[in-house]
Amino acid sequence: MNKIIIFILLLSCILSGCNFLDDDDGVNNQNGNTTTDTDTTTNSTDNNEAENSNNTVPPPVQPPIVEVTPTPTPPTPMAEVVIPIKFHYQRSNYELFKGVMFDVIIPIIDSGKIDNFSSDKDLILPEGIFIDKDIGAIAGIPNKIVSESKTVVWGSDKNGKQKEKVDLTFSIKQIRATDVTIWKDHLCASVSEHEKYTSLGILCWGNLTTFGDLLSEPHFVYYSEEDITSVRMNDNKICIVTANDMKCKDKKEKDFKTILKIDSKASNEIRIGTNHVCALTDSKKIKCWGSNLLGQLGIAPSAMNFSEIPIEVVNSSVEVIEVSAGSNHTCMLNKEDKVYCWGDNSLGQLGISGTKYGLVLIPKILQGDILMVMSMENYSCVVEYKGKVWCWGEMYLNGVKKILSPTEIIGVGEKSYGIALGEEESCVYNDDDIYCWGKNIQGVIKKSRNKIEGSIYAGTGFICVNTSGGSDAVLCSGKNDQGQLGVNKSIKESNILLFALPWSD
Repeated sequence: MNKIIIFILLLSCILSGCNFLDDDDGVNNQNGNTTTDTDTTTNSTDNNEAENSNNTVPPPVQPPIVEVTPTPTPPTPMAEVVIPIKFHYQRSNYELFKGVMFDVIIPIIDSGKIDNFSSDKDLILPEGIFIDKDIGAIAGIPNKIVSESKTVVWGSDKNGKQKEKVDLTFSIKQIRATDVTIWKDHLCASVSEHEKYTSLGILCWGNLTTFGDLLSEPHFVYYSEEDITSVRMNDNKICIVTANDMKCKDKKEKDFKTILKIDSKASNEIRIGTNHVCALTDSKKIKCWGSNLLGQLGIAPSAMNFSEIPIEVVNSSVEVIEVSAGSNHTCMLNKEDKVYCWGDNSLGQLGISGTKYGLVLIPKILQGDILMVMSMENYSCVVEYKGKVWCWGEMYLNGVKKILSPTEIIGVGEKSYGIALGEEESCVYNDDDIYCWGKNIQGVIKKSRNKIEGSIYAGTGFICVNTSGGSDAVLCSGKNDQGQLGVNKSIKESNILLFALPWSD
């Protein structure tokens, strides 16, 4: 019976979730009393945990960490290093020419930093010359002849605390033209010093496509100590004649190449076509070189289509006085006053009709009693001793016309003794007047000064005269949109001859 009661109690205790054994084998009874001193009831344990939770001590609060940046110690001041200003120009003396743009004169800074340049107010630069205040470059076009002009150029820093000066001397001289060449809307002249006749080189102005140059103001494109007696050019080439040789250079080439050596100081001429060149040698013969695709060298294209070596033209056994070249044809005048032409005849350039292939390979006589001959583009003209003018080929004559045989030009004045041909204009002249006809110029151009002495040249819409008689000046008239006249482009056009360059007063 007792065993049954104990079993029921144990089962009831188990179902109610109580434990009756602890780690020390003590037994908890239903009333919560312990059977040993080490036993602990579930209720007392819960009460103790609750009491302990109420008595928990919070952890100590950490104070915030404050970073302190140390104050930097200022550096020990150093003495300021001052670099003294010093500069110079390449030379101290400069020889310039009236009316001619010169190469920009740039200072060389030796030490220090220069923030401002100026010219001494009492020793200013010559008239027409200026100084760039930022870089000290000197440029311009001198417009007054002076024997000597002393100038002081100052350089200073931005505070004006440092200043340095350089003394310069300028002399502005006159130049003279020994020969002139025109191609379309630009002009070049071989020039020398006016008093000493010392050669200076080639001076050009206008739209300089031959040199890839866009400057319209007169300026040097080639310097030479050799005397240049003749200069000719086109879009792609320029050639010169000196006392010793004939030289040419293409547009892309840097230097001139000698083509022919000259044995004497006799007068020589050189003429340039589109792709060929012909020259009058010192022995009074004609030699040509370049393309021969259209018979420009006076021989059949089948025999040779190109030659770098000058070839003597047949039928030039009689001494030649003058030679002139068009685009692809050439004409010459000999001592017997007879004209011969050769090359392309597709537009009547040779003055002979009936050629099957447009080529006359052997020069043919046109007519006698001729004073001078001139060729340009696709036409040629001659002037008789009597003053009559004859032309042939494709030219502007009351509109573009093809003239297959020499035809007299009526109404161009009387007693003409000179002629100039341009791409679109033709001119003749006598003692009193210059008479022109063509696309842009029509009628008489009155001379502006004394009797016309010298040669005239025609471009596209303008003409120029290279005077003789000691002054050797160049005067021009016509369009000036590209600076062709050698005067300020504010003058758009002139119907009288103006000094192209103020090298003569």
